[in-house]
Amino acid sequence: PTRGRPKLLRRMWKQCLSLANHPENVEYIIYIDDDDKETIRMYNKMKNHVKYGNQIKAIIGEKQDKLGQYHNECYKISNADIVCVMADDCEFLTKGWDDMILDAFSEREDKILLVYGDSGHRARKMAVIWFVHKNWVETLGYANPPFFICAEGDRWVTYLAKKIRRLCYLPDLQIFHRFRLTEGDSTNSIRRRYRKKMLKLYDRDETLDYSKTHI
Repeated sequence: PTRGRPKLLRRMWKQCLSLANHPENVEYIIYIDDDDKETIRMYNKMKNHVKYGNQIKAIIGEKQDKLGQYHNECYKISNADIVCVMADDCEFLTKGWDDMILDAFSEREDKILLVYGDSGHRARKMAVIWFVHKNWVETLGYANPPFFICAEGDRWVTYLAKKIRRLCYLPDLQIFHRFRLTEGDSTNSIRRRYRKKMLKLYDRDETLDYSKTHI
C-alpha cells in the first residue's frame, strides 16, 4: 500500500529492479486510495515511462479498514508464486536479493515458509518485511493478517511461522523499513496499544535458525 508518498514509491521500484538479478521477473503491485491523486499520477508516469513498466499493476479503490487487507487485495491480482509484504517506505540494499529468496524457498518442497532479512528494525527478531509462497497464502487465506487496524501483522506472522518451525531468516538480505512516526500519528497510538501485550508473547522464544526450520 501507499498514500501521499509518490517519490518513495518510485524510489523503491527503481531500487528493487536495479538490485535484482532478474528484474524481468519482478512484479510490482500497488494499492492506491481513489482520492490520492498525486500517487495516481505517479503510477501513470511509471506505467508509461519506466523500464519494465508493463510489470506494474495498481488497484485504485476505496480505503480499507485494515492494513493487511491492502496487501490481500493486491495478492488477488498477482501472477507471482512468491510475494513480498511491504510498503512504499522500504529500501532495497542487497544485490541479488531475488536469487536469495528463490534459493531459500527451493529448500522447502511444499514452499510453506516465511522468509525475511534484516529490515533495520529489530533485525533478526521480527519479520517486518516478509516473503511467502502462494501455498502459504492459500493455506491461511491471507498474505497479511486482516485482523489488525494498522500494526502487529508482522509480529503475528513471525510468531506463527516460529511455532510451526517454518521461519527463515537471511542475515545477508537487507531491505530496510524507513518508517517515521510523529507525535499524534494514529499509527503511533495503535502501536502503543498492542506493544506490551504482544512483546510478552513474542519475545519469550528465540528466532529459529534456518538450519532448524526443516521438520
